[in-house]
Amino acid sequence: MAEIVGRNCRFLMDPVPPELIDKEARNRARLFCEAVRDGVDYKMSEEDRDAWMPVGCGTGELFCVQTNARKCGELFRNMLYLRSLELDDIPYIIGLQAELNEYGSDDYVVRKTCQCLGENMQVVERALAAHFWLTGPLQRQDLLDEDDGFVDIH
Repeated sequence: MAEIVGRNCRFLMDPVPPELIDKEARNRARLFCEAVRDGVDYKMSEEDRDAWMPVGCGTGELFCVQTNARKCGELFRNMLYLRSLELDDIPYIIGLQAELNEYGSDDYVVRKTCQCLGENMQVVERALAAHFWLTGPLQRQDLLDEDDGFVDIH
């Protein structure tokens, strides 16, 4: 934990050969982080959206895939889900990641991974909201949450 907590995740890319680094994904992540730092809304344009990315990704969130390296040097494909939130009016970027295994180029697997990360982010947000005043961009709710206080009248 001491080697990773509080560090920028770029250390996962340092040992990756340059030809395996997705420069577009890296640029999108940089633009996302700069937008959050500058207090500007970030929304990827539809023409920049890869086919596997969730449709209707909201302002203040980004999915990307990058080749990373483990401490031992083994390479792996890593999906990142970044979301901007404010906790007690201080901006943060919350990031979740999931390794894409050898089936990770299959569109179904990639979409399911996006869905899983989205569901996990909702859990993280609920946990944070229990301790902080949390504000963040609106997001689409695909699944009915019976505990959210809203009633489905249909």
